[in-house]
Amino acid sequence: MVKDETRIVGNLPNLRMEIVHRQDPDGGAEHMSIHLSATPSFQAAEALLSGAWSNPWTLWSSMTQAMLAPWAGAPWLKVLPPGNSK
Repeated sequence: MVKDETRIVGNLPNLRMEIVHRQDPDGGAEHMSIHLSATPSFQAAEALLSGAWSNPWTLWSSMTQAMLAPWAGAPWLKVLPPGNSK
């Protein structure tokens, strides 16, 4: 195993994603690999990924909303003036 290696693994119901980032032993390059493993097939995981591939803006928007959700009900937000909606 390489000394400076970062590995991120995500598991969905029918899909396992693994991203590996490492430095070349000589220090002259960096390597990144993305592995997708679908069980029983990629067709089974297609429903999970089709929205992200067809509309990345919606994916980004929903991820941003999920990230900000813990602060959405914060009391300090209630003192801010409401935005204009025309």
